[in-house]
Amino acid sequence: MTIISEVASKVKDICLVPPTEEETSSSKQNLKNSKQSQPEPKRPVLEITSYDRFTPPSPTPDLEYDCRITNNPSEELRKTCTGLDAILQEELMSRSSFSNMVTRAESDIRRLMEVEDVRALRAGETAIVRVGCLCGSGHHRSVAFAEKLGQVRWCEQGEWEVRVSHRNLTSGVEEMKRIKSEKSKMRENKEIEKKDIHGCAGGAAQK
Repeated sequence: MTIISEVASKVKDICLVPPTEEETSSSKQNLKNSKQSQPEPKRPVLEITSYDRFTPPSPTPDLEYDCRITNNPSEELRKTCTGLDAILQEELMSRSSFSNMVTRAESDIRRLMEVEDVRALRAGETAIVRVGCLCGSGHHRSVAFAEKLGQVRWCEQGEWEVRVSHRNLTSGVEEMKRIKSEKSKMRENKEIEKKDIHGCAGGAAQK
């Protein structure tokens, strides 16, 4: 009891000195530096890549879909559009051969993502799932397919990072399509103007 009383007496006599501003600032800075030094956990990655049939991708995809299972889009669309254009995507999605493959791919990918999530967690790694989409030129069907997969809501909270890339759809190809599209529109406008002129001339002759 005597020892406890002595300790209690000493504690009572202690005068608590608040930290100085310099000490507080230093403590906050140390805490900030500690947080910055700890790397943030990387999100798992879903990579979706389109490419042509000639050069195999590297690294090899975990899942690969051959979009040549469906016929090419109409020649008119192929001249002026790529798989990035909504009108070309709509034409392809109107075909069951294409839309069914998109649905099947979504199911396949979800299953593989679940498996990779567990495997990576056990191994202490970052999960990555690679999906390949191929077609003839790598400009139309495979691009549209990859874009449709990229539009899927894979996670509710954005746990996975989704990356969509098109290996063979270069800026030069897109520029060429844009120029062809503009020329096509100019021709259409000229045809409309000719029809209007002929229509006006015909009406004047009847009068």
